[in-house]
This record gives sequence, C-alpha cells and structure tokens, in this order.
Amino acid sequence: MVQKKKLAGIYLAILGVVIFSTVSLRTAAILTDFNPSTNFFDEKNLIKPASWILTIGCIFLFSYALLAKKDEKLIASFTTPLTFVPTGALWIALIYFAIGFLSEAKSFGFDYRTLLTFKNIGASLTFYLGLLAFLTIGYFLLAAMSEERMSEARAAFGIFAVVFLALYTYYLYFDSTLSYNAPNKIVDQMAYIFAALFFLYEIRISLGRECWHLYMTFGFVAAALTAYSSIPSLVYYFTEEKFISDNIYENLLTLCLFVFILSRLTLASSLKEDKSSEIVSFMRISSQKRDEYVKSTQFSIDMEAREILNAEVQEDSLEDIIQEDSSLIDDDLVEIIESQASEEKADLISEENTDSESETNSEETEKEISMKESTDIKTMEIDENESNKEKSDIATQNLHPEENGGKNSPNEEQLIATPEKEDKQHETSNPHYTSQEEKSEEDIPEKEGI
Repeated sequence: MVQKKKLAGIYLAILGVVIFSTVSLRTAAILTDFNPSTNFFDEKNLIKPASWILTIGCIFLFSYALLAKKDEKLIASFTTPLTFVPTGALWIALIYFAIGFLSEAKSFGFDYRTLLTFKNIGASLTFYLGLLAFLTIGYFLLAAMSEERMSEARAAFGIFAVVFLALYTYYLYFDSTLSYNAPNKIVDQMAYIFAALFFLYEIRISLGRECWHLYMTFGFVAAALTAYSSIPSLVYYFTEEKFISDNIYENLLTLCLFVFILSRLTLASSLKEDKSSEIVSFMRISSQKRDEYVKSTQFSIDMEAREILNAEVQEDSLEDIIQEDSSLIDDDLVEIIESQASEEKADLISEENTDSESETNSEETEKEISMKESTDIKTMEIDENESNKEKSDIATQNLHPEENGGKNSPNEEQLIATPEKEDKQHETSNPHYTSQEEKSEEDIPEKEGI
C-alpha cells in the first residue's frame, strides 16, 4: 500500500510538471507565433520544445503500467465532493455541446433521409454527436448519484461516453476547416482518443473488472493531452476572440474532461486496498493451479496407461491372439451343438411318449376284442348245450312214440324247426359254427347203436 501511494504520488508530480511546462510553452507559442490564416506556427522556437516535452512525458507516464502491480485490488470510492464539481461541469459542457451540434445539424437542412443514407457525412455526424452527448450525460449522472461499486446501468451509459469520444475523433479527422496535418487538429484528436481509452477502463470498474494499472496509465496520458489541448486554446479565445480548435464547444468539453480525469487520478492514488479482493484473487489463483495440476496429473496417468496397454499388446503375439479367438469360437460351437442335441433329445422323448400311448391304446383295443370274442364263444357254447339237450329230449320221445299216438306234437315240430333256423343264423354269423344237420348226421350212428 505504501509503495502504491509513493508510486502514484511520484507520477502525479511528474504529470503536474509536464502539464505546467507544456501548457505554458504552447500558450506562449500560440500568442506569439501562431498564424490563424494558415493554422500553423510561423516560428517554432516555443512550440517545438513544448511538443518534445509532451512526447517524452507521455512515454514516461506509460511506464506506470510496467511498474505498478497488475493484480492490484482497490476499493473504488469516487462519491466524494471532489468528484461532484468536475462531474457537474461535465454535465453543463455536454448539454452545451449537444445543443450546439443539433442546432448546427438543423442548419444543414437535416432530414431523416439524409440521416439514414449518410448523403451528407458532416450533417450526419453532427446530428449523431449531439444525440450521443445527451446520452453520455446519463453516465455522469449515475457516476455522481450512485454509491454502488458495481452498476450495470452505469456501465451501459459509459459505453455511450466511449462511443461519443471516439466518434468525435473521427469527426475532427474529416473536419474541412483545418488541414489534416494542422498541429492543433492532431493534438485534439490525440486528446479525445486517450480520453475514450480512459473511460473504457472506468467502465470496467462499474462491472467489477478493474484494471487499475492501465486505468491510471491512460488517465495520466489523457490528462496531459487534454490540458495541453484545451487551456492554450481557451486563453487564445478569450484574448484574441478567436478559436484555434474546431469550435468553442470542444474547448469547454476538453477542459472539463481534463478536470474530471485529474480528480479521478487523485482519488485513485489514495484508494484503500481491498483485502477481500486479495483473498478472492488468491483463491482464484489457487483453484487455477489446482486445476492445472489435476489436468497434468490426469494426462500423465493416461499416458502411462496407454504405454502399459501398448506394451501388453506388443508382448502378445499374433498367434496367441488367433488361438484365443479360435478357442472362443470353439466354445461357442460346442454350446450351439449341445443346445441342438438337447433339443433333439427332447423331441425324441416326446415322440416316444406318443408311441407308448398309441401302443397302450392298441393293447386295450385288442383286449376288448378278445374279451368280446370270448363272451361270444361262451354264448355259443351255452346255445349248443341247450340245443343238444333239446335234441336228446326229442330223441327219447321218438323212441317211445306210443305215448304221443305216433305223431309229433306241434311243440316238437317247432323245436325241430327252431334248431334249423338257429343253425342258419350261426352259419352266417360264425364261420366256425357246425350246422345242426351235420351234427345230426354225426349223432345218427349213436342213435342207431342205441
């Protein structure tokens, strides 16, 4: 903190010396050697040393970016009375500038067609510069009234300020009232370029992305250039009632920019260090280093794993790999064959079961047929016995005909006829059946013997 204050104080002192010497010499050169008809200096005895001092001073002021800490964290606190006066002066200067440029654009016969097509570049730039000047006022209002360290609205309006200053530099370059190599024109352009860069880094403060060493560097250079451009021109305007810049609006705005930038530099040189920011930055650096270490470690592990894998692959010969693949294929084929055999076995078992069921059914059918034949045979035997009994009864009756008067009774005739019918029926139904006539012929000898 002490080194920071000492370094900023040294550069502020050098800035004061540069501003005092260059402004004094340029003011004297303008009052004595400047030719308003040509916008050049007739004699360069004073203006040349002023230009050299300014150039060497700006180069030295740029060295602050090299000497200051790049990761410096400060508490941005610009809401003090020291900034209210320069900010209010800038409001007035911007309003005056905007009104002057819009009225000048109206005098060109400005219409919307010219605005969109840029047929008249001077008129279009004049209009847009007046409009941007009004929008830039919003940034300085928020800068004075808002006490927040970070503000997106303030940063948004700050962009209008940067665009306004850059566009005005472009406008000065194409200004036809001064030649391109006029010394006053070049000084004004350089002043507005570095003022735009200074406000660009001031926007970063509103976004919490401070870059203090560059903020101070561009501030030192912008303060030297704006003072060198505005103060001698205003002195010449009030003494000779002539202006050597583009217009009086520019001279007043440039002077207000110098006062505002100088007040900011004075406050920034005495800001306190943000300890919490240092802790946060330390944590960020630690996390970044940790991530880098993890990435490098992971990369080394991956490389070692790849080397081990490559070594194993090289050790395994092609024949071993082919043998392993063939063994795997053989195992797959064995599994397929076993599965097919099991399926065929299951099919055979199912077929055998169906065959056994059909055999049992055929055996049962044969048994039923044989039982039926046996019952038929028993029935035939019973019928034969009954018929033989009847025949024997008839034979006994024939042996004693006197009992019936020598005639057969009707019942006997019926009994005699009945066996014949039965014999016919048995002949038709059973081919092994012996007819009654054959049996009677066989029985006749027996009867004769009796």
